[in-house]
Amino acid sequence: MQEFYQNNACRLQKANQQAGGVVRAANIIEQVMSTGKPVLANSNLSSN
Repeated sequence: MQEFYQNNACRLQKANQQAGGVVRAANIIEQVMSTGKPVLANSNLSSN
């Protein structure tokens, strides 16, 4: 069972990196929190 979780963690890590990493994730969260609106996948977020 532990191998299952390890494989999923690696899969999620790769997906996160391909999507722009933790900085992009933080920018999306900040935008959603400040606007209350969803962020579209092709949105250009400014890096702070």
